[in-house]
Amino acid sequence: MKKRGFILLAFYVVFILLFAVTMILKIPSFLALPLFLACLIAMLVYVVAPYIPPAWARKVRQTGKQAKAMVLPNHTLNGKGSPDGSDHWLDLSVQVKPEDEDAFEAKMKCKLSQSVALKEGSEISVFYDPTNKKRVVIAS
Repeated sequence: MKKRGFILLAFYVVFILLFAVTMILKIPSFLALPLFLACLIAMLVYVVAPYIPPAWARKVRQTGKQAKAMVLPNHTLNGKGSPDGSDHWLDLSVQVKPEDEDAFEAKMKCKLSQSVALKEGSEISVFYDPTNKKRVVIAS
């Protein structure tokens, strides 16, 4: 089981324990309800967060500079498939080569489905934020 699976399982165990303690100790519902809601909200955020693009990604696509980038070796992607069809956002190492500046290395944000098609050494088109060169997204 992967790390995310264990963490999600831990959320369920905490939720069940919270329910059991509430029933055994006969804790009034007005005291227990905030704890249940906090646990449910934390579970929901943990499950949904990997599917949400970074807040800055849309701005970089609209106002950032376009450049070519070369895909660098990404050992973190080895065996990182998604058999359940989920399309998480992840970091991919690239070397960005702007026309009017020196090349630099960065972690590009892209979806898992986009990263599968990218091979080490291939050249792709990206957008980057010239004021913060850590913000790089694939041009799709």
